[in-house]
Amino acid sequence: ATSAGSAGEQAAKKPAEDDDALRGPPPRDDWDVVLDRIKEYRASHEAPVDTVGCEALTEEEKDPKLRRFRSLVSLMLSAQTKDEITAEAVRTLSQRLAGGLTPRALSEAPLDMIHECVRRVGFWQRKSGYIKEAARTCLEQYGGDIPRTVPQLLALPGVGPKMAYLAMHAAWQDTQGIGVDTHVLRITHRLGWVDESAKSAEATRHALESWMPKSLWREINPLLVGLGQTVCRAVGPRCAECPVNRYCPSAQMRARPSSSRRGTAHSRLPPPDAVLSDSAEFGDVDVEDLASMVRGAEQAVRSRKLGARGRAPPAKAEFPEMPDSP
Repeated sequence: ATSAGSAGEQAAKKPAEDDDALRGPPPRDDWDVVLDRIKEYRASHEAPVDTVGCEALTEEEKDPKLRRFRSLVSLMLSAQTKDEITAEAVRTLSQRLAGGLTPRALSEAPLDMIHECVRRVGFWQRKSGYIKEAARTCLEQYGGDIPRTVPQLLALPGVGPKMAYLAMHAAWQDTQGIGVDTHVLRITHRLGWVDESAKSAEATRHALESWMPKSLWREINPLLVGLGQTVCRAVGPRCAECPVNRYCPSAQMRARPSSSRRGTAHSRLPPPDAVLSDSAEFGDVDVEDLASMVRGAEQAVRSRKLGARGRAPPAKAEFPEMPDSP
């Protein structure tokens, strides 16, 4: 017979969640085959996220607190900015600030100096104030460390869900959710891994987490970011070079003759305005996507005018080149 005490102990124990198990029915049965091929490709094809991404920028820092703080600052600067530019800004801050990139040095630094260090990153003026205020909060409320929970991270200025979950991964090695940036959003929609109704980054995160094994939540971001930086680009994706083109609905559609695609919209990608309206941080909106769409629309209009009138339209000023997303 089992004693009352031992029975109570057994009842109090909750079964451990199997992080490798599917959490729900996946939208496609071949998702694991696709993921394995992406992993194989990424293992032999280096991307900027691998060498100058936010996690890579913290490897040289030995102090755990400063490593976590550096990771947070890197993430806050990285939105709508190439990884190479973010790395340059972080290195410049580390060199210019008295005592290096620490919460105290950053919180006490003149805003003009911070501007000089980060002026090449996207939205640099606003981000300068955000990282300075975040440094002050870390110093005063967390003893020079960064917040330990997602809600605490979200309370920092300029930090949205994507940054919070990635900070938990990079700084605390704690997987609380999937970091959905513009690459993850774009590629998971192109692959058909989420329903097209999941138009925002947060909706995409919830959709992915509803079925994807938790053991994959951390690695899926750098895997897809690297694929997006090298092959599955927002504009001009290199579908012929993609390791999963035979499985990708978007690649299959692009391979069709142009006449069969006429008048057909690509429904897997959420409209930019829907993503923008739900965005809580810079990183959920791809500025290059938006600018390129405008440029493409202008080019299409000029082409139609040329065909209709038999003469070239007057030249128009082009939009400046926008940086790739991290």
